[in-house]
Order: sequence, then structure tokens, then C-alpha cells
Amino acid sequence: MLLSTSRTDSQKRELIPFSTVPFAADPDFVDRPEILAWVRDKCAGAGARAALVGLGGVGKSQLAIQYAHSIRDRVASPQTFVFWVHASTRARFEEAYKDIADRLQLPGRSDPKANVLRLVSEWLRDEANGRWVMVLYNVNDVDTFFPSRKRQRDKADAGAQISQTPLATYLPQSRNGAILVTSRSKDAATRLVGGYNKTMEVLAMNEDEGLQLLRNKLRDPPVKESAVALLHALDCIPLAVAQAAAYINRRARITVAGYLKEFQRNSKKQQEAGKPAQLGRGRTMS
Repeated sequence: MLLSTSRTDSQKRELIPFSTVPFAADPDFVDRPEILAWVRDKCAGAGARAALVGLGGVGKSQLAIQYAHSIRDRVASPQTFVFWVHASTRARFEEAYKDIADRLQLPGRSDPKANVLRLVSEWLRDEANGRWVMVLYNVNDVDTFFPSRKRQRDKADAGAQISQTPLATYLPQSRNGAILVTSRSKDAATRLVGGYNKTMEVLAMNEDEGLQLLRNKLRDPPVKESAVALLHALDCIPLAVAQAAAYINRRARITVAGYLKEFQRNSKKQQEAGKPAQLGRGRTMS
């Protein structure tokens, strides 16, 4: 027996648009206007898809969080549903969709035999439900959404069940919705959004942005010369900058210059020990 997601017009009107973003907006956020303008432009059209791609720590998550919160803050978009879907694994994706089904109060969702992924997908396809935007967060494995034949064969050889429908099936490209993907994998992101022209690579901050972030995060204003030197040592990676500031704030007697000396000393020890060089965020102290 098929489970219906249909609801009366009065029920639909009673459902006030909401957001499932699990993070508050960062009060220390440093605007990166070119990136956010690109996201808003790409996600404005009917059935739009776009992706932010980059290494861990470059700020994809904060940009997505800022964008997600800004949608409902804008005068033109208060009636937009905003869904945050963690997509690093199938289990996390399913968990997010179950939460959405509960928030939407979808009929049949509690039935043990219900396909909750399909219920949510059908709701998203129905233009009568209104405008929605989904952030598909942390999509790093293309096989999570598009299982390869080799992977399916490997699962079969291991005795695993392979009848699961690819998750990409449950991401409708309906006129009333838009999807923003964040990913470290350009391949996975491109497959999901449908083309390289719909992806933007997020790089490290420039010096001015990094300096503003460091100032925002530090309890006391830093000496600019020392701050700039630290930013260069950290490759202007936002996560590294935030971690360094947190370390400095926890220790009343340490300055930016003092932290930089410790950082350089530790980096030298790693090099002498033959450890491979890492990005700035991986070299911070905790």
C-alpha cells in the first residue's frame, strides 16, 4: 500500500516555514561578499543547484551557515523552508530526512514500513508546499549518492544488501526548491549539481579577511605586524585562525607574537622528525 503525503489546503496553510539549521550564525563572521553573492545568484533560479568546494577549514561551513540564516532574514524570503542535511554518510542523510519528516508532520512517517526518504522527497516535489532551500552539508564521497557498480559488487561479495536506492534519487530538482552543496570533493559536488559552472572553489582568506577574523576572535587587539606574520604562518586558513585565537584567549600571558614563536618551534620539530608538511589548520596547537 502506497503512503500518501497529500494534505488538505488548510493543513498546508497551518504549517509555518521553519529552519533546521543546527548552528547559530557566527557573530565573528567575516563577510566574503563575492562568494555569498555567487551563492545567492546560483540558488535564485527554479530548481537551482550550486556547490561550494574546497579543503577542510577554508570556511565552506561558515559560508553555508551564513547563507542559510540570511535566507529567512531577508524581507523577500521569510516564507522559505530551510533544511540542513548532513550528508557525509547514508545514515546521517537518513537521520536528517527523518527529522524533516517529523518537523513537517508528514502522514505515514511513523509506519515501520514507511520509506521516509521518499515521503520527504515527494513533499519537496510538491510546489504547493512553497519555497524551500536545502544545504547538503559535507558531501565528500560520490558513492554515497551514486553507488558505483564496483562498490555494489564488493558489497555483494561481502554479503551486504545492495537493494538500497541511490540517495541522489531523493533530491528532487523541483521549481520551488534550491540545493546548496558543501564538499571537499569536486567530483562529488559536480555530479550532484550538474556541471562545473555550478561549483565555486573556496580558497583561504586574503590577508585583510584573515586579519579581520583574528581581530574578531581575539579578546585583546593584536599588534598588526605579529598578526600578519601569524596569518602567513597559518596560510590564512579560517579554521586555523579561529583555533589559534581560542588558544591565545585561554592563556592570559601569551601574545600573538608568543604564540607564533611556539608555533614556529613546533613546526621546526615536526620537520626535523621527518613529518610531512601540513596545512596551517593542521599545525595549530590545542
